[in-house]
Amino acid sequence: PVVICVSLMASWGMVLAAIVAPDAFFGLAAESKRWLTSSFTWLFIASQNVWVFFIIYIALNKQFGELKLGHIDTKPEYSTVGWFFMMFGSAGVGTGLFYYGVGEPILHLTYNRYAAKSYLTYNERSQEAMNLTFYHWGIHAWTCYTVVGITIGITSHRLGLPMTIRSAFFPLFGHAVYGFVGDLIDALSICTTLIAICTSTAAGAIQINTGISLLNPDIPRSTFIHVILVIIMTLMASISVHFGLRHGVRILSVASFMIMISMMIMVALVDDTVFLMNLLVQSTGHHIQWFLQL
Repeated sequence: PVVICVSLMASWGMVLAAIVAPDAFFGLAAESKRWLTSSFTWLFIASQNVWVFFIIYIALNKQFGELKLGHIDTKPEYSTVGWFFMMFGSAGVGTGLFYYGVGEPILHLTYNRYAAKSYLTYNERSQEAMNLTFYHWGIHAWTCYTVVGITIGITSHRLGLPMTIRSAFFPLFGHAVYGFVGDLIDALSICTTLIAICTSTAAGAIQINTGISLLNPDIPRSTFIHVILVIIMTLMASISVHFGLRHGVRILSVASFMIMISMMIMVALVDDTVFLMNLLVQSTGHHIQWFLQL
Protein backbone atom coordinates (compact mmCIF):
# COMPACT_ATOMS: atom_id res chain seq x y z
CA PRO A 1 0.00 0.00 0.00
CA VAL A 2 2.80 2.42 0.80
CA VAL A 3 4.43 1.97 -2.61
CA ILE A 4 1.15 2.40 -4.48
CA CYS A 5 0.12 5.47 -2.50
CA VAL A 6 3.49 7.21 -2.79
CA SER A 7 3.87 6.49 -6.51
CA LEU A 8 0.27 7.58 -7.24
CA MET A 9 0.63 10.82 -5.29
CA ALA A 10 3.96 11.62 -6.96
CA SER A 11 2.66 10.80 -10.46
CA TRP A 12 -0.63 12.69 -10.13
CA GLY A 13 1.19 15.53 -8.41
CA MET A 14 3.39 16.01 -11.47
CA VAL A 15 0.39 15.74 -13.81
CA LEU A 16 -1.61 18.31 -11.87
CA ALA A 17 1.37 20.66 -11.63
CA ALA A 18 1.86 20.47 -15.39
CA ILE A 19 -1.84 21.23 -15.97
CA VAL A 20 -2.29 23.99 -13.39
CA ALA A 21 1.02 25.82 -13.92
CA PRO A 22 2.57 24.56 -17.16
CA ASP A 23 5.03 27.44 -17.60
CA ALA A 24 6.44 27.12 -14.09
CA PHE A 25 6.49 23.32 -14.23
CA PHE A 26 8.29 23.00 -17.56
CA GLY A 27 10.58 25.90 -16.70
CA LEU A 28 11.63 24.10 -13.51
CA ALA A 29 12.05 20.85 -15.45
CA ALA A 30 14.28 22.53 -18.02
CA GLU A 31 16.37 24.22 -15.33
CA SER A 32 16.70 20.94 -13.44
CA LYS A 33 17.86 19.20 -16.61
CA ARG A 34 20.48 21.87 -17.25
CA TRP A 35 21.77 21.59 -13.68
CA LEU A 36 21.94 17.80 -13.79
CA THR A 37 23.72 17.67 -17.14
CA SER A 38 26.24 20.34 -16.16
CA SER A 39 26.94 18.81 -12.74
CA PHE A 40 26.76 15.05 -13.31
CA THR A 41 27.64 14.38 -16.95
CA TRP A 42 31.03 13.14 -15.78
CA LEU A 43 29.35 10.59 -13.53
CA PHE A 44 27.03 9.36 -16.26
CA ILE A 45 29.81 8.91 -18.82
CA ALA A 46 32.20 7.26 -16.36
CA SER A 47 29.60 4.90 -14.90
CA GLN A 48 28.46 3.80 -18.36
CA ASN A 49 32.01 2.84 -19.30
CA VAL A 50 32.40 0.97 -16.00
CA TRP A 51 29.19 -1.00 -16.64
CA VAL A 52 30.28 -1.85 -20.19
CA PHE A 53 33.54 -3.37 -18.99
CA PHE A 54 31.71 -5.09 -16.14
CA ILE A 55 29.29 -6.77 -18.56
CA ILE A 56 32.15 -7.78 -20.85
CA TYR A 57 34.00 -9.26 -17.88
CA ILE A 58 31.13 -11.41 -16.62
CA ALA A 59 30.27 -12.47 -20.18
CA LEU A 60 33.82 -13.74 -20.81
CA ASN A 61 34.23 -15.24 -17.34
CA LYS A 62 33.10 -18.89 -17.42
CA GLN A 63 32.03 -18.78 -13.79
CA PHE A 64 29.49 -16.03 -14.48
CA GLY A 65 29.00 -16.12 -18.24
CA GLU A 66 27.38 -19.56 -18.17
CA LEU A 67 25.29 -18.86 -15.07
CA LYS A 68 21.56 -19.32 -15.61
CA LEU A 69 19.28 -16.55 -14.47
CA GLY A 70 16.74 -19.23 -13.49
CA HIS A 71 17.17 -22.41 -11.50
CA ILE A 72 19.80 -24.89 -12.62
CA ASP A 73 17.30 -27.44 -13.97
CA THR A 74 15.05 -24.94 -15.77
CA LYS A 75 14.96 -24.45 -19.52
CA PRO A 76 14.37 -21.15 -21.33
CA GLU A 77 10.70 -20.58 -22.06
CA TYR A 78 11.52 -18.73 -25.27
CA SER A 79 14.41 -18.89 -27.71
CA THR A 80 17.08 -16.21 -27.94
CA VAL A 81 15.51 -14.99 -31.17
CA GLY A 82 12.12 -14.75 -29.47
CA TRP A 83 13.51 -12.64 -26.64
CA PHE A 84 15.32 -10.50 -29.19
CA PHE A 85 12.04 -9.82 -30.99
CA MET A 86 10.31 -8.92 -27.73
CA MET A 87 13.08 -6.54 -26.67
CA PHE A 88 13.14 -4.61 -29.93
CA GLY A 89 9.47 -4.93 -30.74
CA SER A 90 7.79 -4.02 -27.47
CA ALA A 91 10.37 -2.32 -25.24
CA GLY A 92 9.70 1.13 -26.65
CA VAL A 93 12.97 1.07 -28.59
CA GLY A 94 11.16 1.11 -31.92
CA THR A 95 9.69 4.56 -31.29
CA GLY A 96 13.10 6.01 -30.57
CA LEU A 97 14.90 4.28 -33.42
CA PHE A 98 12.35 5.29 -36.03
CA TYR A 99 12.58 8.97 -35.22
CA TYR A 100 15.93 9.58 -33.57
CA GLY A 101 17.71 7.13 -35.85
CA VAL A 102 17.43 9.90 -38.43
CA GLY A 103 16.87 12.98 -36.29
CA GLU A 104 19.74 12.56 -33.83
CA PRO A 105 22.62 12.41 -36.36
CA ILE A 106 21.22 15.54 -38.01
CA LEU A 107 20.98 17.27 -34.63
CA HIS A 108 24.56 16.37 -33.70
CA LEU A 109 25.78 17.44 -37.12
CA THR A 110 24.44 20.95 -36.64
CA TYR A 111 25.23 21.25 -32.93
CA ASN A 112 27.82 19.31 -30.95
CA ARG A 113 31.03 19.99 -29.10
CA TYR A 114 33.08 19.18 -32.21
CA ALA A 115 31.27 21.79 -34.34
CA ALA A 116 33.36 24.54 -32.70
CA LYS A 117 36.46 23.02 -34.31
CA SER A 118 36.33 24.94 -37.57
CA TYR A 119 39.21 22.94 -39.04
CA LEU A 120 37.09 19.76 -39.21
CA THR A 121 35.68 18.93 -42.60
CA TYR A 122 31.99 18.25 -43.17
CA ASN A 123 32.74 14.53 -43.46
CA GLU A 124 34.61 14.52 -40.14
CA ARG A 125 31.79 16.35 -38.36
CA SER A 126 29.32 13.90 -39.88
CA GLN A 127 31.37 11.01 -38.53
CA GLU A 128 31.40 12.53 -35.06
CA ALA A 129 27.63 12.97 -35.26
CA MET A 130 27.25 9.27 -36.02
CA ASN A 131 29.64 8.43 -33.20
CA LEU A 132 27.53 10.32 -30.65
CA THR A 133 24.39 8.63 -31.97
CA PHE A 134 26.02 5.21 -31.62
CA TYR A 135 26.82 6.09 -28.02
CA HIS A 136 23.18 6.86 -27.25
CA TRP A 137 21.74 3.82 -29.03
CA GLY A 138 24.55 1.27 -28.97
CA ILE A 139 26.37 -0.84 -26.40
CA HIS A 140 26.28 1.81 -23.69
CA ALA A 141 22.50 2.17 -23.91
CA TRP A 142 21.86 -1.57 -23.82
CA THR A 143 24.19 -1.97 -20.86
CA CYS A 144 21.58 -0.20 -18.71
CA TYR A 145 18.97 -2.81 -19.64
CA THR A 146 21.46 -5.64 -19.20
CA VAL A 147 22.57 -4.65 -15.69
CA VAL A 148 18.98 -4.34 -14.45
CA GLY A 149 17.90 -7.56 -16.17
CA ILE A 150 20.77 -9.60 -14.72
CA THR A 151 20.25 -8.21 -11.23
CA ILE A 152 16.50 -8.79 -11.18
CA GLY A 153 16.90 -12.24 -12.77
CA ILE A 154 19.44 -13.44 -10.20
CA THR A 155 17.67 -12.04 -7.14
CA SER A 156 14.24 -13.26 -8.25
CA HIS A 157 14.88 -16.67 -9.80
CA ARG A 158 17.95 -17.66 -7.80
CA LEU A 159 17.35 -16.04 -4.41
CA GLY A 160 13.56 -16.30 -4.53
CA LEU A 161 12.98 -12.61 -3.85
CA PRO A 162 10.05 -10.62 -5.32
CA MET A 163 10.59 -9.39 -8.87
CA THR A 164 10.89 -5.74 -7.87
CA ILE A 165 13.67 -3.19 -8.01
CA ARG A 166 14.06 -3.27 -4.24
CA SER A 167 15.21 -6.89 -4.49
CA ALA A 168 18.23 -5.76 -6.50
CA PHE A 169 19.44 -3.86 -3.43
CA PHE A 170 19.09 -6.82 -1.06
CA PRO A 171 22.83 -7.70 -1.22
CA LEU A 172 23.62 -4.09 -0.19
CA PHE A 173 20.93 -3.23 2.35
CA GLY A 174 19.85 -6.68 3.50
CA HIS A 175 16.43 -6.93 5.16
CA ALA A 176 16.18 -3.13 5.19
CA VAL A 177 14.70 -3.38 1.68
CA TYR A 178 11.50 -4.69 3.27
CA GLY A 179 11.02 -1.40 5.11
CA PHE A 180 10.91 2.29 4.25
CA VAL A 181 14.05 2.12 2.09
CA GLY A 182 12.56 -0.61 -0.11
CA ASP A 183 9.24 1.22 -0.39
CA LEU A 184 11.04 4.36 -1.51
CA ILE A 185 13.08 2.44 -4.11
CA ASP A 186 9.99 0.75 -5.58
CA ALA A 187 7.97 3.98 -5.63
CA LEU A 188 10.81 5.80 -7.38
CA SER A 189 11.17 2.98 -9.93
CA ILE A 190 7.43 3.09 -10.68
CA CYS A 191 7.49 6.86 -11.21
CA THR A 192 10.55 6.79 -13.48
CA THR A 193 9.15 3.86 -15.50
CA LEU A 194 5.82 5.66 -15.89
CA ILE A 195 7.56 8.82 -17.09
CA ALA A 196 9.60 6.82 -19.62
CA ILE A 197 6.53 5.02 -20.97
CA CYS A 198 4.59 8.29 -21.25
CA THR A 199 7.48 9.91 -23.10
CA SER A 200 7.79 7.00 -25.54
CA THR A 201 4.03 6.84 -26.13
CA ALA A 202 3.73 10.59 -26.65
CA ALA A 203 6.67 10.64 -29.05
CA GLY A 204 5.10 7.77 -30.99
CA ALA A 205 1.76 9.58 -31.19
CA ILE A 206 3.42 12.74 -32.50
CA GLN A 207 5.35 10.74 -35.10
CA ILE A 208 2.25 8.92 -36.32
CA ASN A 209 0.21 12.12 -36.49
CA THR A 210 2.95 13.89 -38.43
CA GLY A 211 3.30 11.02 -40.89
CA ILE A 212 -0.45 10.76 -41.47
CA SER A 213 -0.71 14.53 -41.89
CA LEU A 214 2.02 14.50 -44.54
CA LEU A 215 0.24 11.73 -46.43
CA ASN A 216 -3.19 13.37 -46.01
CA PRO A 217 -3.12 17.16 -45.46
CA ASP A 218 -6.81 17.06 -44.48
CA ILE A 219 -5.80 15.43 -41.17
CA PRO A 220 -4.33 18.16 -38.95
CA ARG A 221 -1.57 17.91 -36.41
CA SER A 222 -3.39 18.56 -33.17
CA THR A 223 -3.48 17.61 -29.51
CA PHE A 224 -6.84 15.92 -30.08
CA ILE A 225 -5.32 13.54 -32.65
CA HIS A 226 -2.43 12.88 -30.30
CA VAL A 227 -4.80 11.92 -27.50
CA ILE A 228 -6.77 9.59 -29.79
CA LEU A 229 -3.55 7.88 -30.89
CA VAL A 230 -2.36 7.50 -27.29
CA ILE A 231 -5.69 5.89 -26.38
CA ILE A 232 -5.42 3.46 -29.32
CA MET A 233 -1.84 2.50 -28.44
CA THR A 234 -2.76 2.07 -24.78
CA LEU A 235 -5.69 -0.20 -25.70
CA MET A 236 -3.48 -2.31 -27.98
CA ALA A 237 -0.84 -2.64 -25.27
CA SER A 238 -3.48 -3.51 -22.65
CA ILE A 239 -4.99 -6.21 -24.87
CA SER A 240 -1.54 -7.61 -25.55
CA VAL A 241 -0.71 -7.75 -21.83
CA HIS A 242 -4.13 -9.28 -21.06
CA PHE A 243 -3.40 -12.25 -23.32
CA GLY A 244 -0.05 -12.80 -21.60
CA LEU A 245 3.53 -13.01 -22.74
CA ARG A 246 3.11 -16.00 -25.04
CA HIS A 247 -0.12 -15.11 -26.85
CA GLY A 248 -0.05 -11.33 -26.53
CA VAL A 249 3.28 -9.58 -26.12
CA ARG A 250 5.24 -12.11 -28.17
CA ILE A 251 2.92 -12.02 -31.19
CA LEU A 252 2.69 -8.22 -31.18
CA SER A 253 6.48 -7.93 -30.77
CA VAL A 254 7.22 -10.27 -33.66
CA ALA A 255 4.79 -8.41 -35.91
CA SER A 256 6.22 -4.97 -35.06
CA PHE A 257 9.78 -6.22 -35.39
CA MET A 258 9.07 -7.65 -38.83
CA ILE A 259 7.63 -4.30 -39.90
CA MET A 260 10.76 -2.56 -38.62
CA ILE A 261 13.07 -4.94 -40.47
CA SER A 262 11.02 -4.60 -43.67
CA MET A 263 11.29 -0.82 -43.54
CA MET A 264 15.02 -1.00 -42.84
CA ILE A 265 15.61 -3.30 -45.80
CA MET A 266 13.43 -1.10 -48.02
CA VAL A 267 15.41 2.02 -47.10
CA ALA A 268 18.72 0.18 -47.60
CA LEU A 269 17.69 -0.99 -51.09
CA VAL A 270 15.90 2.13 -52.30
CA ASP A 271 18.59 4.55 -51.11
CA ASP A 272 22.31 4.41 -51.89
CA THR A 273 22.99 0.88 -50.59
CA VAL A 274 26.76 0.98 -51.04
CA PHE A 275 27.05 4.31 -49.20
CA LEU A 276 24.90 3.07 -46.31
CA MET A 277 26.93 -0.13 -45.94
CA ASN A 278 30.18 1.82 -46.01
CA LEU A 279 28.78 4.24 -43.43
CA LEU A 280 27.67 1.39 -41.16
CA VAL A 281 31.03 -0.37 -41.20
CA GLN A 282 33.06 2.84 -40.91
CA SER A 283 30.91 4.26 -38.08
CA THR A 284 31.05 0.98 -36.15
CA GLY A 285 34.84 0.87 -36.35
CA HIS A 286 35.12 4.55 -35.46
CA HIS A 287 32.88 4.08 -32.43
CA ILE A 288 34.86 1.09 -31.17
CA GLN A 289 38.06 3.09 -31.51
CA TRP A 290 36.86 6.28 -29.81
CA PHE A 291 34.03 5.31 -27.46
CA LEU A 292 36.20 5.83 -24.36
CA GLN A 293 37.02 9.37 -25.50
CA LEU A 294 33.32 10.28 -25.45
